Amino acid sequence: MPPKLRVSRRRADGSTTSNGYIGTNGRQLYFEVVGNGPPALFIAGSTGDTGDFTRTAHLLSDEFTVVTYDRRGNSHSSRPEGWTTTSVSEQADVFQ
Repeated sequence: MPPKLRVSRRRADGSTTSNGYIGTNGRQLYFEVVGNGPPALFIAGSTGDTGDFTRTAHLLSDEFTVVTYDRRGNSHSSRPEGWTTTSVSEQADVFQ
């Protein structure tokens, strides 16, 4: 089932940011989407989250559909019981 999106913010320039959660391995990853065009996936390192890319995502939103997300266990994304770490590539596979 595709994730449900909701428009969370409208900017002065008329662009919108949509957000939602996508299920993976029984857990929820929070993500945001802004823009139109070919997809560009931004992955925060370490304990970063979607907020790290807000300005950049909006600057690129005229040319790209920018997707950002909170890695498992960070910010809005759930932390599985017994979880210690997950590689960036394991989490990026969710958005293919």
